[in-house]
Amino acid sequence: MPKTKRTTAEILKRIEGLRSLKDGWVDGEGRAVSSYVCDLARTVITDAKWFRPYMYPTFDGGLNLEWDVELDDCTEYHELQLNPDKSVRYWYFMDTLESDQDPNDELDLDMTWQNPKPSDIIHALEIYNCIHR
Repeated sequence: MPKTKRTTAEILKRIEGLRSLKDGWVDGEGRAVSSYVCDLARTVITDAKWFRPYMYPTFDGGLNLEWDVELDDCTEYHELQLNPDKSVRYWYFMDTLESDQDPNDELDLDMTWQNPKPSDIIHALEIYNCIHR
């Protein structure tokens, strides 16, 4: 994953590009990214000024938003999955530099919401990210 900072405008342009995907976007498979998911991603990105994730479509018409934070002694990995069924899943894990463990064994948080408001998503991410800084 590239480590460059992107602007809000660049991210919003990416959302519009993902919105234009049609059913069968990869080798005849994969559902088009739902309008609900694109609208939710746009609102979260616009309202959370600090939030600059990388985005990838999912086969079921959703979006994965991913970002990591490198600290002195570890790297934090975050993923927010926006789904067309209006569920949202957030998970986070920390990979310490000294760790020989599989990063999947260090999952620190896994939360799912059903039909959350964008402000609720942003608030939860801000709280969790503040606690771990």
